Amino acid sequence: MRTRFLPLVLLATAGQAQTKPAPAVFEVDDVKTWVNVMKNAKPKTPTFTALTPKPGYVRGFVKDSSGKPLQNARLGVRSTSAGGFYSGAQGKTDARGYYEIKVPWGAAHFYNAGFSIEYGDGRVACSLHPADGQLDSFASAKGAVENFVLLDYGITNPDKVQDQPHYSGNYYGGYCTFDWNVADENPTWAEPSYLPANCTIEITFTPQAPLRGGIAAKSFVIRKQVNTVFGRVSVLNLPITTYRVSAKIVGGVALKMTETGPNGGGAFGIEPKKNASTVTLQLRPSSAQAERAVAGVSNWDPVSIQLTR
Repeated sequence: MRTRFLPLVLLATAGQAQTKPAPAVFEVDDVKTWVNVMKNAKPKTPTFTALTPKPGYVRGFVKDSSGKPLQNARLGVRSTSAGGFYSGAQGKTDARGYYEIKVPWGAAHFYNAGFSIEYGDGRVACSLHPADGQLDSFASAKGAVENFVLLDYGITNPDKVQDQPHYSGNYYGGYCTFDWNVADENPTWAEPSYLPANCTIEITFTPQAPLRGGIAAKSFVIRKQVNTVFGRVSVLNLPITTYRVSAKIVGGVALKMTETGPNGGGAFGIEPKKNASTVTLQLRPSSAQAERAVAGVSNWDPVSIQLTR
């Protein structure tokens, strides 16, 4: 896969030049089935007030990547002792983004860290990232300090990405999957809606709003080589915003998009849902409940789209 960036575009607004992020263009061969559009990039980690461990408690702060404290973030820890039985405790942040949870006795770890936001046509729960990049277990008797940050995109754990770069749960950004059928070489069996063999498809994502904090969002262009059989490409780690999406055969016709899968007719996803060459995409959350978001793991479900002529 080759990645290249188009030249920067300067926009004049209110007499002042602004830089529009250049679209990132990804060339994907006929073998690879996924692309991480943000690669190793992640938002800046804010600074946190230093705290010391408090015996019997875990505490810390939760902020977004701009440093804004997040109130009502949900955190959950559980402990295990002799015999393997678990005891859990949950808490939430105050107006300062501060939380403090009394931890049940034993060896403890986080199982929940989430924050619910307004997005698209509803609310979504986003998983929180440990500010130091690690979610270690700790002894409740000693206590611990763990700060969290809300990210619009980024890698959850570099080691997991190394082992499974195609797994969507390893990225804080959302994702969607495109699939298609390829027309039979024999005209007698060829289905008119299927894609021609050995063509190249181009899928363009154009953001319709900035990221959190007013940060300009980037456009993405995915060019995927089609072979002679059924094909698929998963677009991973899309920064959380709303996109306008179009698809076409390079040098040919526009392609139609239809949302499929078990959640295809539900909230979020694409609009229109069927046979449209240009759609609005809202990434689909696994849940709107922050108390159900797993710490340090993606909380996004796929948007599955079928491409046809």
